[in-house]
Amino acid sequence: GSYYIDGDVYVNNSLSSEISVILLDNNFNKIQSTVSNINGHYVFNQIPAGQYYILSNYPNGTNDIKGPIQAQLIT
Repeated sequence: GSYYIDGDVYVNNSLSSEISVILLDNNFNKIQSTVSNINGHYVFNQIPAGQYYILSNYPNGTNDIKGPIQAQLIT
């Protein structure tokens, strides 16, 4: 099967578009990157099963890491 991780990006408690989002493995190596859409949503598709971290880079130069997050089976 194929797996995915998705989520939403918030800036000042509002969904935010055009935010750089990077998928990291358990060793914090970059796997994929994307940008949040107009609704603040992002998705990483076609990834192996396992746990990952999400790095969001904000326009003000700050960032945060969320995780570990378990990849979900695409149904």
